[in-house]
Amino acid sequence: MKAQITFCIGIRDVSERFESILLKSLKPIREKVLLSVYDMGSCEEETHKQMNSLDGFNYFYQREEANMFSRTRSLNMAAGNSKSNYLFFCDVDIAIPGNFIKEYFQNVCPNKVWFPIVWSQYKDKPVKIGDNSTGWYRKTGFGMMGATKENFNQIKYDETLKYWGLEDQRFFNKSKKKKFQIVRRQSQLVHYWHPKDTDWHLGKGNNK
Repeated sequence: MKAQITFCIGIRDVSERFESILLKSLKPIREKVLLSVYDMGSCEEETHKQMNSLDGFNYFYQREEANMFSRTRSLNMAAGNSKSNYLFFCDVDIAIPGNFIKEYFQNVCPNKVWFPIVWSQYKDKPVKIGDNSTGWYRKTGFGMMGATKENFNQIKYDETLKYWGLEDQRFFNKSKKKKFQIVRRQSQLVHYWHPKDTDWHLGKGNNK
């Protein structure tokens, strides 16, 4: 049996997308994965919903009192709490395909880092991977990433970047400088459309 993969997830008040997209897609493989969830200041009601949605999963959940969400800090902390050596960094609006475990271990091993190219859904369109009228491959995106914990700890996400943006690009560039083998190819991971919270991306609010 392959070693378990830890999904490292940062959240703040996103219980609806967390449960309906990411966790729903993970249920068929939940016995093969671990979850390390780092919550940056969700309100009491959202915290309760998020923890209830984790029922049936093998998970570690930590909450921090915070005025705003920091993706870099939440993912670094989630990785630090992981008990396994295989990590996957994932957002709550990503659906995981059934072949994920096989694909992960084809693309991740010591000194080999995987940045899957995610299919991104257009607003009000069905999810049809490869149909350019319904979505597109995010070829310039590096937000979803798989690495061993040892390799991740050599770089980590740059916490001087307080809000959303550039942290994944910076990690990608540092991986190249470390001369890790980089894997970039189209995958069946799907990013589901949702409204963008401009204030949160600018560090003025949360990430609803």
